[in-house]
Amino acid sequence: IDCVHNKIELMIFNMRSNRYIEYEIKSIVFIIRSN
Repeated sequence: IDCVHNKIELMIFNMRSNRYIEYEIKSIVFIIRSN
């Protein structure tokens, strides 16, 4: 059970970091277009 729980937490963490990276990229692109 612990192993499965850790895998689920890891998946959630990866999803969050992927969204964060995507947000960062959009912000950078927006800044570049502004200049």
